Amino acid sequence: MTAPFGVSLMRSQGLYPAALDCQIDHVLIFRQEKIDFWDNVYGFDMSSIKERALIEPLVDNVDPEQIATSSCQMKTIDVLDMKVEDANFEVRTNSWTASERACLT
Repeated sequence: MTAPFGVSLMRSQGLYPAALDCQIDHVLIFRQEKIDFWDNVYGFDMSSIKERALIEPLVDNVDPEQIATSSCQMKTIDVLDMKVEDANFEVRTNSWTASERACLT
């Protein structure tokens, strides 16, 4: 679909949060790849970014075995009609576990 501001391939996107299993080997690999990486970025010390990297949300691909909870769609975003203020939202939910296999809101 062509739009005045460029090309959009999908009209809407869903947000499906899930908690990850925090086994020590997964945590160590995550830290090395996403946090300690900033100590030496192609020879440059960018360690000042590490603090920010720890508080920013992370969007990443994970192995299915790492997912420790069920997941359900919490938010749908209309990509074509979205405004900047639409990115600031809050979703209230209770916790859920992998054994429950359904969202509890």
